[in-house]
Amino acid sequence: MASHATSSGNGGGPVGLLDGFFQRRKNGFYDQIVTNMKRMGRGAACGATFGLDFVRKVLWEGNEGFRYPSGGSADACLTFVGEVQHPSHGTQLDASGTHTFVTRSGAFNPLTDSAKVKDRIVIGSPTHASKTLNILFNNQIALLNDIRVPDEEFEKKNNLNYMVFEWTKSLDPQADEPCDDLIQISLGNKYVVVPDDEDDDNDEPPPLPQNAASGPSTSSNGMITFSCFRALLISIADSEARVGALYEPRTLPDYTGHPCFQLERKKLLQHDVRDLNNKLIHPKDYWAALRPGTLLLIKATLHVYLVKGTGGGRHRKVCIRCRRSDDMVVNFLLDLPNQRGLD
Repeated sequence: MASHATSSGNGGGPVGLLDGFFQRRKNGFYDQIVTNMKRMGRGAACGATFGLDFVRKVLWEGNEGFRYPSGGSADACLTFVGEVQHPSHGTQLDASGTHTFVTRSGAFNPLTDSAKVKDRIVIGSPTHASKTLNILFNNQIALLNDIRVPDEEFEKKNNLNYMVFEWTKSLDPQADEPCDDLIQISLGNKYVVVPDDEDDDNDEPPPLPQNAASGPSTSSNGMITFSCFRALLISIADSEARVGALYEPRTLPDYTGHPCFQLERKKLLQHDVRDLNNKLIHPKDYWAALRPGTLLLIKATLHVYLVKGTGGGRHRKVCIRCRRSDDMVVNFLLDLPNQRGLD
């Protein structure tokens, strides 16, 4: 993230690009976040305890989920707070999402209907965060590490050589002693297949469920919903955005077609991403609406997937995924003062 700040000379804090971030702290905005997170109690990742507020649940073929200790099949949901990081730190919101065009062997790998593509948001501690807010963010890191430590001990004891996609990472992996200070969160599927029994040209979509059609309410602190709904599998015009709507992939500005992009049946899915005015944000606008520096409040579930590797081996993939429900929240607390400075 570029830094164009200089001292104001009057003790009032930095000016220029970073001044907007400093105002979040100076005007009490960060204090408000701390208060809200504390009110969530154990529902917030910074206040939850692994083994007490949620437990590990072994699912099919060694995959794992995390459930409430009271039982039931519902995934435990935790609210994370953080600031969107630059793509150089892993945020992937472009047309290719998490897809890689070059394999480990160096072969060309176009994006086709068989690819499972998601958007990924990497969050870090808010710029100019207050001491308390920084502690709350680090508590989120500590919680995720509490989950991974037993896994690491088990893998070491049993000589298991998993390739792990961690849900935390270091802002500076080349440091002498790198520390985990970023969190990686995946959205739902970016592209989905339209079923054969659906009319792809239907511009009169069926009504949404009541809790989705009416849209979420915006509270006094600016909280807005942001969820990974199941696709409603409808196709509508861009001007009639609905949660679950399907668009042509080429509506994304960087979807360039062949040879890199070779989708045939899959369409671009509209997730429930809203701005401060409670208006849905089209996926083509993520690059601006979720640009580095945007402050988010995200409700998510935790998952551990075991995926078969080459030669019959297995590698572990750890993933924090946005919850498929209508009560995931994202808080665009303050826009950036200078977008271009973060390019």
